[in-house]
Amino acid sequence: MHKLLLPLFLSFLLPALSAAELLQFGDAEFQLEGRKIPGLDQVKIEPAPLSGSRRNGTAVRWGNPAPAAMELGLVSPASPEIGRFEQATFSLLVEFPEPVELRRIVLRLRDSSEELFQFVNTASGTFSGKRQLDYRVAEGAAAVWGGDRNRKIDWPLRFHGIAVDCSARTRPGAGILLDSLSFRRFGEAVNLSLETGHRFNLLLPQRQEPPALVVRNEGTGELVLGGVLRIEDGAGNLRQAGVSARATPETPGRIVLPGDYSAPGWWKLNYRLISATGKEYSGEHRFGRMVPAGPVAKRAPGFLLGVCSHMERFGREKAELEALAAGLCGAGIMRLDFSWNRFQPEPDRWNFTLYDQLVALLAAQGVEVEAILGNPPDWAIPRDFTPKYRAPEFARVGRFADPALYAAFCAKIAEHYRGRIRYFELWNEPDLILFANFDFPRYMELLRAGYDAIRRVSPQAVVMNGGIAGTQTDAGGDPRSNNGWIKQLKEDGGKHFDLFAFHGHGPLAGYLAQLEQLERSGLIGENAPRPWYSNETAESSVRIGEREQAASLFKKLLTARAFGAVGYNWYNLREKGELYAPGHYERHFGLLTTEFEPKPAYLAFNMLAAIYRNAEFTGRIPAGKEISALRFRSADGGTLLALWNNQRERPRTLFATLPPGTVKVDLFGKETPVELQGENACIPVSSTPFTLKTPPGGNGEIRLARGFLPEQLPVHLILEPGRERTCPIALFNPAEKPLSLTLNAAAPDGVSVTPEREVVPLQPGETRAVTLHLRAAESFTAPLSHPATLQLELSLGGAVVERVPLSLIRKPAAGEPLFVLADAGQYHALVPSAPGNEPFYWKGPADLSARIFLERRGEFLRLRAEVTDDLPVQTNSGEAIWRGDSVQFGLALPGQKGFWSIGFARRDDGGTEVFCWSRPEGFADPSSAVRVNARRDDGSRRTLYEALLPFAALGMTREIAGNGFRFNLIVNDNDGKLREGYLAAAPGMGTGEDPSLWKVLQLE
Repeated sequence: MHKLLLPLFLSFLLPALSAAELLQFGDAEFQLEGRKIPGLDQVKIEPAPLSGSRRNGTAVRWGNPAPAAMELGLVSPASPEIGRFEQATFSLLVEFPEPVELRRIVLRLRDSSEELFQFVNTASGTFSGKRQLDYRVAEGAAAVWGGDRNRKIDWPLRFHGIAVDCSARTRPGAGILLDSLSFRRFGEAVNLSLETGHRFNLLLPQRQEPPALVVRNEGTGELVLGGVLRIEDGAGNLRQAGVSARATPETPGRIVLPGDYSAPGWWKLNYRLISATGKEYSGEHRFGRMVPAGPVAKRAPGFLLGVCSHMERFGREKAELEALAAGLCGAGIMRLDFSWNRFQPEPDRWNFTLYDQLVALLAAQGVEVEAILGNPPDWAIPRDFTPKYRAPEFARVGRFADPALYAAFCAKIAEHYRGRIRYFELWNEPDLILFANFDFPRYMELLRAGYDAIRRVSPQAVVMNGGIAGTQTDAGGDPRSNNGWIKQLKEDGGKHFDLFAFHGHGPLAGYLAQLEQLERSGLIGENAPRPWYSNETAESSVRIGEREQAASLFKKLLTARAFGAVGYNWYNLREKGELYAPGHYERHFGLLTTEFEPKPAYLAFNMLAAIYRNAEFTGRIPAGKEISALRFRSADGGTLLALWNNQRERPRTLFATLPPGTVKVDLFGKETPVELQGENACIPVSSTPFTLKTPPGGNGEIRLARGFLPEQLPVHLILEPGRERTCPIALFNPAEKPLSLTLNAAAPDGVSVTPEREVVPLQPGETRAVTLHLRAAESFTAPLSHPATLQLELSLGGAVVERVPLSLIRKPAAGEPLFVLADAGQYHALVPSAPGNEPFYWKGPADLSARIFLERRGEFLRLRAEVTDDLPVQTNSGEAIWRGDSVQFGLALPGQKGFWSIGFARRDDGGTEVFCWSRPEGFADPSSAVRVNARRDDGSRRTLYEALLPFAALGMTREIAGNGFRFNLIVNDNDGKLREGYLAAAPGMGTGEDPSLWKVLQLE
């Protein structure tokens, strides 16, 4: 971000400038803002003729008394964008029909984050006649507020309004007349923008030429820029190029972006350019190519594919853009807050203007509305209402409304929008006291009252309960949650909701566990009283990154469909940069940035709308525990198979039988033909999801089988310098005919492997092992943080069918961990994602992280966990230690029926707890045989856990340790209120145990 100098405020008038006129105020509409002070109720703002001109200006007149200040915000017309500048002078032309004493007149500008900047002209005293007030801006302002509050201008700027400060000598009944605003840049002025042919930086089918960075010279003289472009694609591949450009005030410069942008995809441009004067200009833009999936021509039948938004908050211009963006990407429905306090601020006063406009804007783009009926006004709160949770910050949130008044409000809205709105949601997240600071039975009063009222006036309406934030809120451990909702909604049996609405923000693993719990409870699934709607769920990109957010959208949306959901709304359409600073968790849910640039998830949503909108889920294809394979029948009769790997460390290859013409569709809609050998293909499956799409007509089907290599390969192979170790590789023939596979093993420097090449004939369904002998040289030093790679490559008929990287690490020395748990991909949140829950979110390694050591010591396993935790809390004992700070680990050993799940904790009183939740058949509880020591260092905020586990108690042997076993470990976090979340070495533990997803380890 190019910086501005601190503002210089002129107390004198400059000569007339040939400045560019920004606004004429004759047709301007202003509104009074800020404090409610005496005299404001007599202020009138209206058009009035300018002297010596045929134009009107805007007159501001006051009565008696003269108000101390009048803050005027521009409502319309929209202020033009003001591009980047180094210095500028803004000139406000004002007319005073009669002399008047004023303290000052200030100018207010607004940046793209909605931060307001106030600039002062020090002219004061008596004003008369026509005056030009100049405001010199060279960096910031005397005062700033709102937006991201970073005191830096986030370009572009816009005119916001003015403030008139009166004095004790200001005469009552006077006024001023606003004529126009103009501005002029000084020095070197550069405006850089990305040209794609579309407001949202999209390359649509009609755009054939590549995007270009346009350099507009808004200063004087010729401008020469040179520097570097960095362009990253949706797969993380990076292109870098040196560029230069020339621009004059009359002729812009153009830097055409190098690369091929003809196929659907997403890219991020970072540029750093330097002028001949040494000034640096840097920034970034996101852009993408797509074939729009919308607007939808009519109300979409079948599955509801939608988005959530707060478009009622940010003005008409942004509302129009959000409606356009929603329709373009194929959203058929938008979930909006229909805030009671906006509709009916007083019992006898209704105002439908804003929401009538929004409903019409969305309808014009083929988007219908799901209306959330909540946010009661003060007058609707019962006088005897007492909040359930009385912390000061919750005193005025989640207030209960009189059920009779709420019913009248619901009926009024349903009647007014009959025929225009089908879907109504009664309240939002009533399981959270942030939105419902009262017990759930009281919410059921509102649900029954609102449902019955809507049903009376609009029989065709579809009514849903207030969307439930998450199943965690029924667990009893969080004072900010309302327990009992599962039981009460189930008992209602759908008498007062036509759809069960559920949210479940966060990663797929947590979402999936919650859906399974809802299925067990009977609220979703075949025996549920009503269908269900995943009407607000997403994952913020703030810690996982934007590409992973797009993958999360794909996985969660299609998982919801596999669980029978009738609809899915992503939260949110656009990032809330007006409300939250960069890096805030709540800001970064959007498909678009605050500035309406596409994030990868926007293009992924468009792809899903294009190919899955009218598809029918037909079942899961078994492909191993690690692989999700969801099958759909497309509207044209073909098959869609959504695939991804739930293990992040290593891709898996599946052996597939496919019909000719099958294509692979990536997250952004790019189609690539699948190469077939006969009817078969080898399909690599990583954690990045994709779709296999067969030709229309339904001829042929997709069959999957495991690949040529087994699931159980070590994640890390530990080598001791100077010693040899073996690694058995089992090869499998999934085909229906004999095959001859060739295994090639390429070792890294410092490691030898034999055999390097082995030809293995296999009969159909046969498995045969090849034993690799590895020897690490004394010079081998690869640590866990930078492992070496043994590349295994399988060939069939000369063509490579599978590649598997096997990590090789030197046997950890003392003080060197085997695992490090410290990033967002390893953290699993257990609190609902909702405003107000930010204190419970993981804030990075200083909040919770761990270094894990595991080794064999004779006939013992030695486990050591160095846990960094800012606030240790453990008040539980026995089976319940998982609720507080603790370490849990799992072992699954070959030949045993069942698995081990053991945990230990350091209590707040300094004592140590050990507990075994699960053990294989035929084994006794090993807790008394496990030796555990736990101690805390408050200075380093570190808790150290050390445990020795006897082989005999676990059924472990040296042979099992050396050949491989499955292992997992989680670190739980509780900072005093509840179990907030945990770090996990692998999936399959913490919210349901599945040892097939755990890591495979080998210990010498």
